[in-house]
Amino acid sequence: MRLSGLHQWLLAMSLAFCSGSSVAASPFNAGEQAWLANHPVVRYAIDPHGWPIEYLDDGEHKGLTQEYLQRIADITGIRFQLVQVQNRHQAMGLMLRGKLDLLTATSPRLIPPPFNKQILFSDPYFSGSTLLVTRADKPIVFDPAKLSGKTVAVEQGDPYEYFLREHYPEIKIVQTTTPLGALDAVADGDAYAAVGLDAILQSVIQRRYYGTLHIAGSVSEMPRLVSMAVSLQQPMLRDIINKSLGQLTAEDTDNILYNWLRTTDYGTPTVASIVRHYWIELSLLAVALCLLLLFAQHARSAKRAAQRSEAEKSMFLAMMSHEIRTPLNAVLASVELLRGSMLPPANGSWWLWPTPRQ
Repeated sequence: MRLSGLHQWLLAMSLAFCSGSSVAASPFNAGEQAWLANHPVVRYAIDPHGWPIEYLDDGEHKGLTQEYLQRIADITGIRFQLVQVQNRHQAMGLMLRGKLDLLTATSPRLIPPPFNKQILFSDPYFSGSTLLVTRADKPIVFDPAKLSGKTVAVEQGDPYEYFLREHYPEIKIVQTTTPLGALDAVADGDAYAAVGLDAILQSVIQRRYYGTLHIAGSVSEMPRLVSMAVSLQQPMLRDIINKSLGQLTAEDTDNILYNWLRTTDYGTPTVASIVRHYWIELSLLAVALCLLLLFAQHARSAKRAAQRSEAEKSMFLAMMSHEIRTPLNAVLASVELLRGSMLPPANGSWWLWPTPRQ
């Protein structure tokens, strides 16, 4: 009985200790915990063209932002519900109308007014550089002012579009539906340069435009600090996200980046890109194939020559056999005739030999 009572006491103390530890370890105050209890579902949207930071794969959210949302969900217990949109501009409009609670990837410095005054931003969780991409024969560019009068392709609704229009009105903007469309415009000669995030452009150039497009420079005054945007009516959600991000360790972020890079689908490279990237290997393969074809042709010719020689031998032997057999038959016939005939004596007295009767 005493032993059973001791076990109950130890169990009660353990539960009390664990409960106290979990309460003490919770990063959220009472108000935030109450908000989480009253808002178990958070509606969010992503930029469907924000690959590889975020994108849709068969309607499923993929990319870096999905990894961070999953960690926040593990910490808070929030269930994030994806609302699919056509583009970034539509997502911003839905948030301003109260139909969205969260945008997963925004840049505070690049959001145009009045949007930047009507949303709240979380702490940055990812930073990248802004790159300028041109064709191979163009000079390097580190100052957007040098692009004055030139055509620059940028995704429609992208924060870069606002920044360039606001600070560099002399640049002619060509809007595209996707980041790939901006690169296509440069590759096809419809634009002088394209602007975008390094995490997006570098991998795409290597896969699809190797040898055609090159990074001409980076723009230091246009850094891309990626934050989450929250509706102005949900300041508590912004605080919860910030505290959740603050719970992540360096090991956690390393694992997030590893999973992101491991699972990102970079698409199928184009034939032209493969040829440019592996032209040495392809050239060696072509030479090897040519040699194989040459050897095969040589072997085929040798086989035909051998067959022709064999046929000529057979024909020669047949002809020689015929030529020899004909006189030999004549000789044999003569011998047979001689064997059946009476010959005169060998002493030359041929006149003594009886003559046949008439």
